[in-house]
Amino acid sequence: MIRPISLLPLAICLLPCRALWAGKTCSEEALYMVAKAADCLDHRDSGCAKIHLDKVLEREPTCAEALFVKGWLLEYDDGKPEAGQAMQEKALQLNPELADFWEKRGHFIESQLTNQQFSHFDIQFYGAEDRAKAWDAVSYLNGMYDELGSVFGSFPSKRIPVIVFTTEEFMDAWRAPFIGGFFDKRDGKVRVRVDEVPGGDDEFRHRARHEFTHAFMYQVYPHDLPSWVSEGVAEFYARSNPSGGFWKEDRLEQIRKLCKGLDWLTLDQIQEAISQKRVSPYVIQQAYLESEAMVIFVAKERGDSWIPNVMNYLREHSGTFEAAFKTVLQTTPAAEIERLHHAWE
Repeated sequence: MIRPISLLPLAICLLPCRALWAGKTCSEEALYMVAKAADCLDHRDSGCAKIHLDKVLEREPTCAEALFVKGWLLEYDDGKPEAGQAMQEKALQLNPELADFWEKRGHFIESQLTNQQFSHFDIQFYGAEDRAKAWDAVSYLNGMYDELGSVFGSFPSKRIPVIVFTTEEFMDAWRAPFIGGFFDKRDGKVRVRVDEVPGGDDEFRHRARHEFTHAFMYQVYPHDLPSWVSEGVAEFYARSNPSGGFWKEDRLEQIRKLCKGLDWLTLDQIQEAISQKRVSPYVIQQAYLESEAMVIFVAKERGDSWIPNVMNYLREHSGTFEAAFKTVLQTTPAAEIERLHHAWE
């Protein structure tokens, strides 16, 4: 069992790391209270944190640091993304330097990790506690490397950096307690969270394959893709099971049941939900599910090769993804998602 370890508690970063708060808008007493709130968060006590933050904001309603953390709580703890993001935007107007806070904090934590190089990957992890999971990541990623390289007829030209986090480290570093990982095209790194979740090693394998697909696709085509393509393709290859002939049908049926009774989303709505995340978490989740279903549906109808065929066309010709899709498949993404929705009715 991997024991979660918090590398840099939020309270430690909020109070002593003054360089990150050079433009502070709070009194010393208020900053101390914000740090106390952060200490509550490190102990997973959001109620305690809110009490301290509310006391600060009663006295100093323009304390940007308190607004910033309170907004984070509204978004991730209370399930109020619009209110939380609005509060954080207000905080950033008062102190623009806060915009870099989480990113600086995340990179500081990552600089403390153990690094080991492999043939295709640079793996970073906390140390002995995470070593077994790091080795598992290498195994899963190597399999995905060979699989996608064969499908696309191309392999990445350089090693891909991968960071393995425990749950608390991931939350502390990247303010993302409810996701399993992410690929950041700005630095080319794959970040994967490991924790005690339903699914165990199978879920970790799924996360590693999903995020590696993002990294691989960006090396194949280093430009933005529609959100439904980016997320749907990553999920498609993460779940791909060549030995299971009916896995596509089974997964489509699972998604149909999960989305039953909901209003179908258009491709524009999916794009906005995934890229902007200014709607409820339930709509965001539906957008991810419909993206996955769209990719599987097209593969079921047209064959798995539609993905590398469209991507290879994009690499060789200028133009939009929609134009490449239409040229290769003789139909449009909008028409295909309509066909999917009709098949589910």
